[in-house]
Amino acid sequence: MKNYERALDFLRENNTGVCRKTGKSFGEIIDHFVVGADEACLMTDNHGSFRIIGASDKKKHERKGSDHRASITMFRSGVPSGANGPTAFLMKGKRKKAGFTDEFL
Repeated sequence: MKNYERALDFLRENNTGVCRKTGKSFGEIIDHFVVGADEACLMTDNHGSFRIIGASDKKKHERKGSDHRASITMFRSGVPSGANGPTAFLMKGKRKKAGFTDEFL
């Protein structure tokens, strides 16, 4: 947290101008320029009722047979001022778009 505060202090010191539209200094509105993000992985089966009940000391649990598991990644963003950015859901792709090679990605 110290590095974060130091970085904000550095930005306040080097950005001393005033916004022409609001009349506020950069230090007053800095929270609108700091963006954070978080991702979560959601797992389900083809019926939407995926659960594994097992031993807590086991690191990985596997299901047998041809069970289907789908993984969806949820990505959220926001700023310290309280405004939330868009929430995106990333699904498993069936095919790559032209030009989206492994090297490009």
